[in-house]
Amino acid sequence: MRAPFGGSNVATAMTGTVKRLLVLENDPEVGDLLRLIFEDAGFSVALIRDGEPLPLGTPADLVISDLALLRGYDSQEAIRGVRALRASCAPPLLVLTAHHAAANDSDLAKEATAVMTKPFDVDALLASVANLTGGTER
Repeated sequence: MRAPFGGSNVATAMTGTVKRLLVLENDPEVGDLLRLIFEDAGFSVALIRDGEPLPLGTPADLVISDLALLRGYDSQEAIRGVRALRASCAPPLLVLTAHHAAANDSDLAKEATAVMTKPFDVDALLASVANLTGGTER
């Protein structure tokens, strides 16, 4: 049976264990939507909103982070932010951003595990998350 957003239960597809996602999103509506999409796909989701402290040491199989703290896309500032996040969290990092210049930034791509832009295609997002967490779409 497919999840309401067109995905399958990608969180447990390979290992049988629930994959944990740490989602950093400043827009409350987008954060709630991401939580709903990922929970419907079988993931465990910790959502951190703008202004909340990053829970260092929180176990996660994947970190999904917005670049929203940047008012205008600045490659070097984005890279510094991604490096700081990677230093505090060991899992792969998917940058999900409305800054379309980020999608073509080869330096940012070297620092983040993957970069996707908003608006996003739900099936493509779930496929990317499944790939990055070691799951597969059924």
